[in-house]
Amino acid sequence: MTNSIARNNYVHNEEQCVFVSQSHNNKVYNNTVNDCGYGIYLKSESSNNSIFNNTIQNVNGSAILLNDGASDNSVYSNSIVNPSYEEAINNEDQKNNTFEDNNIRNSSAVSFVPPPSSSSFHVYSMAREN
Repeated sequence: MTNSIARNNYVHNEEQCVFVSQSHNNKVYNNTVNDCGYGIYLKSESSNNSIFNNTIQNVNGSAILLNDGASDNSVYSNSIVNPSYEEAINNEDQKNNTFEDNNIRNSSAVSFVPPPSSSSFHVYSMAREN
């Protein structure tokens, strides 16, 4: 998938509700994800994707997961509600992904894993409400 758009969808009861693999320059926005294993999952060197204005609720795994070389992605203005896994947003590889204005509600989960300590991991603002 390249230069594609996934928008205005309601996805529920799936292992991976939105799954992006080996994909570039896509937009994933205005989706509602509910009762899934993983909410939005980018992997296998997916790059330059924009993930924004999504509502992710009641997921068992990470609400947003980036790994296996996913890089240069922008994740912003998403609402994560009641994640049950230990981390709400998991940026395993820390490959120049940017996170801004994401909101995590009703959660005791750690906001980010690993913590944003790398210069290639940019967090501009985050709201967290319990």
